[in-house]
Amino acid sequence: MTENLLHSEGAGAFLIFTNGLLGLQLKDNLPYLNGPWALSTFGGGIEEGENQLEALARELDEELEMKLLDHEYEYLCDVEYPVNEKGVKGVSHKYIVKNVDLNSLKVKEGSICVIDPYTNLDYLIFSPYVKPAVEKAIGRIREILEDSK
Repeated sequence: MTENLLHSEGAGAFLIFTNGLLGLQLKDNLPYLNGPWALSTFGGGIEEGENQLEALARELDEELEMKLLDHEYEYLCDVEYPVNEKGVKGVSHKYIVKNVDLNSLKVKEGSICVIDPYTNLDYLIFSPYVKPAVEKAIGRIREILEDSK
């Protein structure tokens, strides 16, 4: 991320695996990442000329070799956050992607963390980009799982 940015925008996805478990990204321990070794959604920045879904599709392909359009997905929420001490603001558009086959994914960045959405998540460390959306995502994921029974 350059210091000349006035605004940063990204897109990320909470994954629901075919077995009903939640998939998140455990970030690599790299100094330029916000929240190294923290849990986050798979995704990343929106590049010039992309909309949020195009960026999400590209990021999921780059990070997991997963095709977004092969899955059902829904918009969840936007998370606003400060990017740096110079006042740069950012927003991350969060989605839920459903019926993902865990065994078909080829992880290229970070690791996959598989979580039971009915467990207590208080002990987990989340990236600042995803933490505000976690409670909302868990609630919606539980609704989706209940509706699919």
